[in-house]
Amino acid sequence: MASQLVSKGSLPGTIIDSKDRLTKPLIREDDRFREATWEEALSLVARRLNEIKAKNGPDSIGLISSSKCTNEESYLMQKLARAVVGTNNIDNCSRYCQSPATAGLFRTVGYGGDSGSFTDVAQADLVIIIGSNTAESHPVLATRIKRAHKLHGQKLIVSDLRENEMARRADIFLHAQPGTDLIWLCAVSRYLLDNGLAKTEFINQWVNGFDEYRKSLEPFTLEFASERCRTAGRDSEASRRTRSPNRSASAFSLRWA
Repeated sequence: MASQLVSKGSLPGTIIDSKDRLTKPLIREDDRFREATWEEALSLVARRLNEIKAKNGPDSIGLISSSKCTNEESYLMQKLARAVVGTNNIDNCSRYCQSPATAGLFRTVGYGGDSGSFTDVAQADLVIIIGSNTAESHPVLATRIKRAHKLHGQKLIVSDLRENEMARRADIFLHAQPGTDLIWLCAVSRYLLDNGLAKTEFINQWVNGFDEYRKSLEPFTLEFASERCRTAGRDSEASRRTRSPNRSASAFSLRWA
């Protein structure tokens, strides 16, 4: 967490001197870690890579360069992959992580970049966070959401497997079964359409293939989503922890509990 916060430029002064920062390599032995010297750690990495290469070939190894590396460091990484390991399996985490998002944005909005801004998020009436530990992974953006939520009446819904900081702040915290986010999202979409809560003018002007999409939502009732997404004994507890005084803020949350 410390490295994430420093790299994002948020509160570096409080993190860089943290007692929890790692200053020496750790080697895992069974289920425990022990401190090691840099020479010992690097020798272990080199030996294991050579063993894997000898047994399975160089293409059994892949390298991913961090987006926080300089161009020179990424250049050295690809040299390590191609000249030392002997594989072309080298990528950068910016492309590796963002390719699905880029493809999805091209299909939906015609542009492979971010479709919103920090200002848009801060001014929104409602923010929904799904599967993101925003406070740790994106602390600068999280600060905007916290401020708007606390001072300007912004509503916050979080769906996550973990009760992280943003989940504890949320008006509604959904603790769904792993892999079921699409189910409850479809159920909420159907509820909005069935009850005349969707912005039909926007849909008619900008959305293609809407009739087919609407038909695909038929199986996704709130009851179906509640049955498939819930984890026995955890959802009612999560509902009681929400900060919203009005449970009707989400029709789905009523069925969820």
